[in-house]
Amino acid sequence: MTGLAWLSTFLLLPLAGLPMLRHRSYGRFDFLSRAVLSGAAGASLVSFSMTVFALLGVRWQIPTIAATAALLAYGMGRLLPVKKANVAALSAESFGTIETIACGLVLLVVAAALIATVAGAAGSPDLLFFWGTKAQQFAAARTVDAGFLRETFHRYMHVPYPPLVTNLGALATMGAGRFPWRAAILTFPLLLAALALGLPGILRGSIGSPAAGAVPRRGGVVPGDAAAGSGPAPAAVRLGWFPPPGPAPRRSRRGPAALACLRAGVGLR
Repeated sequence: MTGLAWLSTFLLLPLAGLPMLRHRSYGRFDFLSRAVLSGAAGASLVSFSMTVFALLGVRWQIPTIAATAALLAYGMGRLLPVKKANVAALSAESFGTIETIACGLVLLVVAAALIATVAGAAGSPDLLFFWGTKAQQFAAARTVDAGFLRETFHRYMHVPYPPLVTNLGALATMGAGRFPWRAAILTFPLLLAALALGLPGILRGSIGSPAAGAVPRRGGVVPGDAAAGSGPAPAAVRLGWFPPPGPAPRRSRRGPAALACLRAGVGLR
């Protein structure tokens, strides 16, 4: 039950990012894409809020963190411009053979990731030595524990790394009461599944706009890399940072949907 409580804490992330993703410019994305983007934006804003509180010497409290992140998301949403061409809803298109095959491959990849994780074959020493350890310590201190990081013996813990993953782990640990290692490694298949669900709709709505160039580059990191400890911020988080989509392209959007499925499945860097 502790693991379930730890993972459930992350449901706060899409709620925190929702005020920004309710902006009209994002209304053309489907529900799943907007949910993933809300979680990505919320993760970034929650971590930012936790870092600011740590710098100010304010101890972390989950309600305060969530409320601050939501307020930031609302403020950012108010600053985003609205263009009439940006708010047109995407027309529904049925998947063709290529898209169906691509999505089938994604399901296999997500299932394989889940099986490997549950079997213990997808664990990460980085999670054990760096991110999980720091998350536990930060949760216990309810702040960025600078004293812990300054100790000579702890210098191997990537002290200068950005704290996004550690902060999110600490947030969930505060909510659950302890750091459950099994639940932590499950973030890999869960975030992979989230990316697979959200990225096709994002690309269908963004190809041909200024955001289109950002999504494929940023979406190539395997989500959960950071949670598992072998890479930078999860792709799902990175997808939260691109400008409002531009006008919908006139050509078929089936190709981008298939490309999104395949990219999410193979996890290209």
